[in-house]
Amino acid sequence: MIVALLVFIAASIACAAAPTIELLTFARVLQGLGGGGLMTLSQAWWRGDPAGASARGYQGYLAAVAVCANTFGPVAGGYLTGYFAGGRSS
Repeated sequence: MIVALLVFIAASIACAAAPTIELLTFARVLQGLGGGGLMTLSQAWWRGDPAGASARGYQGYLAAVAVCANTFGPVAGGYLTGYFAGGRSS
C-alpha cells in the first residue's frame, strides 16, 4: 500500500513538472499504475482484514466493476459528447 502511494505521489509530481507531452504521458501511465494499486489494495485490505477469508471472494466483484467502469465509462462519455455536441455522422 505504501509503495503504491509513493508511486502515485511521485508520478503526480512528475505530471505537474513534465516539460513535454511524452514525459507527461509516461508520468500519467505511472500515475495510473499507482492509482490502480491504491484502489485494489485498499479494497482488499478493507474487505479481508475485519471480515476474514469468507468475505475475500467479493474482491473479484469489486475489481470487475472497477474494470468495467474504467473501460466503458470513457467510451460512453466520448460517444455521448460527440453525439450531443453536433458531431453526428450520417
